[in-house]
Amino acid sequence: MPIPRYVLSDFVEIQRKSFFDLLEKGLIEEFSKLNPIRNSKKTLELFFYPEYYKLTRPIYTPKTAILNGKSYTSKLYIPVQLTDKISKTIKLKWVCLGNLPLMTKRGHFILNGAPRVIVNQILRSPGIYYQQKIYENFKTKWSSQPDTIYKRYYADLICQRGTWLRLEIDKEKFLWAQMKKGPKIPIFWFLIAMGLTEKIIFNTLLDPTRLLGNIEKIDPNKPDQIIYKYVKNPPEAWAELYNLISNSSSTFSNKESKNSISRSVKKKNSSSDFSSKSASLSGDKFTAQSGLNLTNRNVALAGPSLEAAMKSVTTERIVEHQTDEKTIIENKNQRFLPSLDPLAAPFPVNSQAYESPGINKKKSNALLKQRADSQRSINFSIFSKPQILKSQPLNDSTLQTNFSELGRKWLFNKFMNPRTYDLGKLGRFNFNKKLGISISQNQWTLTAQDLLYATNNLLKVEKGLKKIDDIDHLKNRRVRTSGELLQIQIATGLVRLEKTVREKMNLQKNTSQFFLSTSRFKQTQQVKNKNTSLSLKKKQNMINSTIKSSLSSPSSALSFPVVSPKVQLMKETLTKKQPPLVRSNEVLTFAEKNKHKKTTELRRISNLKRFHFRIQNLNKINYTLKIFPSILKSSKHGKPSFVSESNNLQSSEYQISELINTKALNGALREFFGSSPLSQFMDQINPLSELTHKRRLSSMGPGGVTRDTATLAIRGIHPTHYGRICPVETPEGKNTGLVNSITAFARINSQGFLLSPFYKVYKGQVQKNAGMFYLSAEQEEKTKLAASDLFLSTAGFLPKGNLPVRITEEFTKIPRESIEYIGVSPIQMISIATSLIPFLEHDDANRALMGSNMQRQAVPLVRPERPIVGTGLESRAVSDSGHVLQSKYSGFVRYVSSNKIIVYSFLT
Repeated sequence: MPIPRYVLSDFVEIQRKSFFDLLEKGLIEEFSKLNPIRNSKKTLELFFYPEYYKLTRPIYTPKTAILNGKSYTSKLYIPVQLTDKISKTIKLKWVCLGNLPLMTKRGHFILNGAPRVIVNQILRSPGIYYQQKIYENFKTKWSSQPDTIYKRYYADLICQRGTWLRLEIDKEKFLWAQMKKGPKIPIFWFLIAMGLTEKIIFNTLLDPTRLLGNIEKIDPNKPDQIIYKYVKNPPEAWAELYNLISNSSSTFSNKESKNSISRSVKKKNSSSDFSSKSASLSGDKFTAQSGLNLTNRNVALAGPSLEAAMKSVTTERIVEHQTDEKTIIENKNQRFLPSLDPLAAPFPVNSQAYESPGINKKKSNALLKQRADSQRSINFSIFSKPQILKSQPLNDSTLQTNFSELGRKWLFNKFMNPRTYDLGKLGRFNFNKKLGISISQNQWTLTAQDLLYATNNLLKVEKGLKKIDDIDHLKNRRVRTSGELLQIQIATGLVRLEKTVREKMNLQKNTSQFFLSTSRFKQTQQVKNKNTSLSLKKKQNMINSTIKSSLSSPSSALSFPVVSPKVQLMKETLTKKQPPLVRSNEVLTFAEKNKHKKTTELRRISNLKRFHFRIQNLNKINYTLKIFPSILKSSKHGKPSFVSESNNLQSSEYQISELINTKALNGALREFFGSSPLSQFMDQINPLSELTHKRRLSSMGPGGVTRDTATLAIRGIHPTHYGRICPVETPEGKNTGLVNSITAFARINSQGFLLSPFYKVYKGQVQKNAGMFYLSAEQEEKTKLAASDLFLSTAGFLPKGNLPVRITEEFTKIPRESIEYIGVSPIQMISIATSLIPFLEHDDANRALMGSNMQRQAVPLVRPERPIVGTGLESRAVSDSGHVLQSKYSGFVRYVSSNKIIVYSFLT
C-alpha cells in the first residue's frame, strides 16, 4: 500500500510545467494568430513558421548570470518568408525576434542578476454569469430598516481579451446592454444590430414584450431624456447605435470646453421679442426658443429672433457631425475639412447672417469673435483626430448610410473582430454549456445566438426558472500560471511588431519614389538658381493679387495658420537677414510705403514657406533613413549619397532584416518583468519561503481585483477551497484573503482549474491500488465525499454504520455503501508551510496563520538540524526547493562520506 507522502507531486512542478507548455504550444499559437502580415495593397506578404522555431544556448549559466549581474536568456529564432507578388520573388530567412528569459530548474527567472518569480493569478474564467442586485429604499435617512427591498438581475459576458458586456434589468424593469465605458444601449437595438430579425427575436424569447419597454418611451418628468426609436433592420440599428455612442463620447470634450463656450454664449435678458439672442449650447443638442433639436451641434448661432436663427441655419446649411475620430462639415455645396490648426476657424463665417435690425455692426463683429473663440475651444479637443472627406454631396440618405456604416464598424471591432475580442476555448465551452447551444469551438467571438439566448436566460433567472451563479465558486475561477502570463505579454509584443512591420511595408514603395524625386529636386533647384532674374514688378503684382485675395474674405483672418515659437523665432531671423528694398536717405510716398510693407510681408511669408518645405523634407529623409538604412550608399569620398538607380532601390526595398527588429518583443517582456505586480523578487530567506513564493495565488494584478475595493465575499473561505486553496495561510493586513497558497496535493489542469486528489470507494472498500482521481470543483459537486481520517481495516474497508460525508456544501451521514470518494491524506486541505506545524488540529486558526507566516521569516542555521518534533514533510520541502545536493539519476547508494557520495544506477 503506497505511503501518502511519497505520492506527492513535485512542489515546483506547477511553475516548470507552465513554462514547458509555453515552449510547446503557447509560442506557436501566438505566431499562428499573427500570420500573415500584408501591406495595404496586398503586394507584400510576411509569413512566420513558428513550428520550426529555435532557441540558442544561453550565454550564461544560472550561477554565472547571478555572479555577473546578467540575464539568463536565450535568443528566439524563427524562419520568416517574404513574398513579393509584383516581382514574383520569395525570400526565406531565419530572423532573431528577441531574447526570451528562461526558467531555471528551481522554477524562477534570472534578470540582471536578480532571481524573479512570476506569481500565479486566480481570476474569473471567461463565460457568462448571472447575478442579482438588491435595492433598498429607506423612508428617511435615519431609518434603521429599509421600507422596500426589490431585486434586479444582470448577466456578465466575460471574455479573455476585449470588452466585457453586461445585460441588465434596471429599476423600471427595462432591459439594457452596457459596457464598462459608454452609455446604456437597449437590448432590442443590440439584437437587431447583430443581424437578427424581429420574428426570430419574438419567437425565441420567453417574454418578448419586455424588450420594447424602453423603446419610444416618453417620461414627462424627465425633459432631458433620450428617446430610443424603434428599429426594423440592422442598418437602422447601426445608425442609432452610432449616434448614441458618439453623443456620449463627445460629452467629455464638451465638458472640457464648457467654461470657454459658456463665456462665448452668455445671454443678456432684454424686453424685446428676441429674448434669446444666441442659441444655447448644452451637451450635444442645439436648442432654441421653440425647442429646435439638431443632434451633434457644437455651433452657437446669434440672431434677432428664432426666425432669423432658422434663416441663418438654412442659408448657411451647415451640417456638422462630430464623433470620437471623425468630423464631417458641409457648407452649402462646398464640402471641406477643418484645419488641423486648433486656433483656425472650422468654416467660413457668413457675416450677412449676423447683420440684423436689432444688432449693429459693432455687436455683430463681437458675436463673430465670440463664435470664433467658442469654436477654437472645441477644436482643441478634436483637431488631432483623423478625419474623413467624401466627395458626394451630403443629404439625409448619405448621412444615414455613413452613420450606419460607422455603427457597423464600431460593433464589429468591439465584439466580432478576433483581433480585439477573444473568448478563448474555455469561454466558448462555457457559453455553449450555460446557454445550451452548439456553436463551433473555433468561434471565439460573440455571435447573435449568444446574445439572444443570454437575454432569454436572463428573463428565466428573473422568473426563478434558473439559478444565479456563485462567482466565488472555484468552477468559475481559473488560474493563470507563469507560462500563460508570459504568453499574454508575448502576444502584446507581437501586436506591436505587426504594426511596425505593416508600416514599413506600406512605406517601401513610397521611399524609392521619394528619393528619386529628391535627386530631381536638386537638379531643378540648380536650374532655378540660374534663372533668378525675375523682375521685381512681376513679384510685386503677384504679391498684391495674393494679398487682395486673402483679405477679400472675412474668414481668412480667422483661418490663418498659427506658428509655433520655434518657427516664429526662425521667421524673425529670416526677416532680419533680408536686405532692405529702399535706402535710408530716400523719401517714400504713402503709396510706396504701402507697397514696401506688402513686399516685405510677402517676402517674410515666402521665406517661412521655404523653411517649412525644407523641414518637411528633412523629416521625411531622417525618418526614412532610420527605417531603411540600406538606401544610403557610401560614395567615393566616404560620405553617404542617395541611390538613384531604380534597380538598386528595388533590390534594397525587400530585405526581411529591415522589416523586423527585436525592439517590440524585448520591450514587452522588459515591461512585464520590470513593472508588472505579478513579477516579484524571489523571497530567499529560507527554502520554505522560496517554495511558498512559487506556489502562491494572487487575486490582484491586471484583470483582477484591487485591495481597496475587494469585499469580504472575495476574501472569505469557500467550501470548494477544500483540497485546493489553503484556508489557513494568507498574509495579515490589506492582502488578507487576496493572496493565498496552493495546498500540498493540488494540481492545475490545462484549462487552469485547480484539482484535488481522491481515492475511489467501491461498496465500502477504498480502492487505493487504482490510483488517485483528480477532481475539479465542478466534478466534486456531484459526488459524495468522505473525510480522509476515517478508520480503515487491513483489507481497506470503511467501518459499518452511517459515516460523515459532504455533499456539495452540506454535511450529512450516509452508509458506507453510498460513499463514492474518500480523501487521500489529512494534510491535503492545507499548504506546505501549514503542514509543517505539529499538532495543527489543536491550534487556533489565527495562531496557526501567524505560525505559518513566521516560519518563512526564520533565518537558516549555519549547520542545519532536524526538528525534534516534525511532521514528515521537512525533507521533501527542502529537496524540492533545490537547496540540497541532488543526484541526476536514481540508483543504489554504495558509498557515503563527508567528501563524496557514490550512486550506482542501471543503464537503460
